[in-house]
Amino acid sequence: MRSIMRKRIMILNIFLVLILIFLSKNIIIDNFFNETMVVVPDVTNMDKDDAIKKLKKSKLYANVISTRSSDVPINYIYSQLPIAGEVVKKNRVIKIFVNDNKSNEVPDLVGKTLTEAMSYLENNNIEIKRVDYIHTDAEDNTVLAIYPNTRKIAYGEKICLLVSTKETMDKNVMPDIVGLDVNEANRVLAQIGLKISDITKVDNTTYPSNVIVSCSPAPDMSVSKGTKVSVVISAPNDTTSADREKIKQDNIDEIIKKAVDSNNTEDNKEGSEGN
Repeated sequence: MRSIMRKRIMILNIFLVLILIFLSKNIIIDNFFNETMVVVPDVTNMDKDDAIKKLKKSKLYANVISTRSSDVPINYIYSQLPIAGEVVKKNRVIKIFVNDNKSNEVPDLVGKTLTEAMSYLENNNIEIKRVDYIHTDAEDNTVLAIYPNTRKIAYGEKICLLVSTKETMDKNVMPDIVGLDVNEANRVLAQIGLKISDITKVDNTTYPSNVIVSCSPAPDMSVSKGTKVSVVISAPNDTTSADREKIKQDNIDEIIKKAVDSNNTEDNKEGSEGN
């Protein structure tokens, strides 16, 4: 009889433990999971300020990315990431894309690593048109220059990066200098013993002022030391097609001299710091 009672008590205890485990599980889910996870609200087609407030109510933060879109009025959201309905952790940053007619600010990325620069540009919806490499004593994949080198660019405008590399350039192949300004193009050409010998200005709305639009020889063509390089650069905004002109050789030499002197100054500075 006693043994039967003991078995019943043991079974009852096991049953009670299972109930406690079940209740504890539900309490943990209700008070931990539900408190740390939230559903992303739909903020598309909303005014930017209203969208930010709505996200805050859901314990979420907004990363505002200003671009151009014809789908919504100015200052309205036309897209978001993550999309509405997704379950995310509380305090998650939600990217909201705003239709804005202003311009994008480009920070000073010179000295940053290529990875850091690409990460910033991606987060701010700025596309990279291309990355050019130049042999220098700087660390590999260090950003040396940005084109256009203005602090602000139009939305949708892409930028180019000039990045350092320890590898030497092929001296028998014309590098791609389209999209670079004259100074940086000469820095690239100097690596293979070439320089710009002729410059023509022409109206061009695709590139910023004084940026190379085309070159001869064309990129990837065979070249040798002493090959003459001719370039066409975009004219300033106030220049008309009637103002197209050849830049005199002494002006070209002055441009090259400034680029070389600037490069030598940087090398000497690095050398003195190393000592």
